[in-house]
Amino acid sequence: MSKLFLLSLSILLGASNVIVRAIEQGRTIRRQVLSDGSQMQTETPPSRPKLYYTRDGAGFSNGRLMFESLVAIAAVTGRELVIPGRSTIEHMAHEKFHEFDVYSREALKKVINISELSPAIDYRDLDRPEEAKQAAILSKHLNEHDVRKDLPVDGDWCFLAKDARITHFECLQLNPEDQAKAAAAVFNGLQIKEHWIQEARKALVTLGLQAGEYVAVHLRRTDFEQANPTVVQDGSTVSAALNKYTDGKPLLILTDAPSTDKSVFVDIPSTSHASKVLFTATGLQHSKNQSLVHSLMVDVLLGSMAGQFIGTPLSTLTNTINLLRRKTSMCNQRSGSKSLVQGHTNGSNYAATDLYSKTYWFTDDVNFILHRDDVQYKVGELCFLKLTTFEHIRPSDVLVCEMTTS
Repeated sequence: MSKLFLLSLSILLGASNVIVRAIEQGRTIRRQVLSDGSQMQTETPPSRPKLYYTRDGAGFSNGRLMFESLVAIAAVTGRELVIPGRSTIEHMAHEKFHEFDVYSREALKKVINISELSPAIDYRDLDRPEEAKQAAILSKHLNEHDVRKDLPVDGDWCFLAKDARITHFECLQLNPEDQAKAAAAVFNGLQIKEHWIQEARKALVTLGLQAGEYVAVHLRRTDFEQANPTVVQDGSTVSAALNKYTDGKPLLILTDAPSTDKSVFVDIPSTSHASKVLFTATGLQHSKNQSLVHSLMVDVLLGSMAGQFIGTPLSTLTNTINLLRRKTSMCNQRSGSKSLVQGHTNGSNYAATDLYSKTYWFTDDVNFILHRDDVQYKVGELCFLKLTTFEHIRPSDVLVCEMTTS
């Protein structure tokens, strides 16, 4: 069969112009024969195959992992990422969430092609968007796929949340060139909106803190009382573990504990060696109409701006904070605003600026704090607790930075 398929033929009277429109190898070709016998040809690029998905509803940070992988795959395959309308997610009460509540739409458009579906439908509740009924779906979990080999080159794809959730982009089955392209797309395309950065800076002023001059702690409570109960220890135990790091310094606690939790809001301050103990939950004025996304982003950014950060094990929100700290570290390194520190702890290498290398974790029983000895994950594994390192960023890659310490 010929590669040239005639769609329509229009003979326009006047000036003896003949215009032929055709589809050739997926491109729309427009050929015009002018009155002097010469030809003029223009073409429209073929429509891109699309990557649809259904949003992971298990909270922002779990959803972040899947969204980063989607951005990575769209970048390496050239697919158009189709972003669903708002949907409900856990920890957001009755608010409906959209990725552009957090990330800059303009930044993402610079690294991949995107489109957006109707905001009127809760896409989390659908098997797949109506527009993607004919799209290919995953036959196993995303981390087990080599997307370049296992999925059809032509036609649309649709990744359902159940098949793609909590997949870390750095463990996708990609070749080295694609790994570098994916890392750059996630680093530069997923930029926190400037509005949230300014809100976090206002919060620092309100709290009387300066970036890099305080210790921040993420204390996960609520669902961890069932999911990870050893982490949920009494306030005096937490305070005793913290005192080595907070002695004479301000301590900022980021927590989802209810305000009635005496163990957190009374016992920690009364036994702490910090110069002062602050809580974003009580130290910042929350307006009646303030969104939960606002509280989330201020907490995340204040954790990322701390001189020392101590996280909760098994928490993807802790890892969201550490991702931003890593990005800031790399940007500071590139800009020369901080000296690079090379070191190792328990045989695990890390490279960060002197400020942002100070990241620690509670042990599972909260009786001790140590540098994160990151597990060595392999490509093809789920890796949802992997620390994002952006190790595949090349020295020649231009980095777009939301924040630096300078």
